Amino acid sequence: MINLAIKDISHSLGKFIVTSVGVGMLLGIVLIMLGVYRGMIVDAKALLNSVNADLWVVQEDTMGPLLNLLGCLKM
Repeated sequence: MINLAIKDISHSLGKFIVTSVGVGMLLGIVLIMLGVYRGMIVDAKALLNSVNADLWVVQEDTMGPLLNLLGCLKM
């Protein structure tokens, strides 16, 4: 079974390399997006902990700037 895989890779080495690079780039982009998301959560927590506000005032019929992030926080 391994010999068949090695023969297939050696037969179409270019396709294998391009596919490997594509999968690697995809994984890198996913990790970057995860890091950006986690950074936003950490910043929101830091903001909420530093302000010590009892009430957030926002415009009527809006959800506020931190509503999406507040749903992720366990307070």
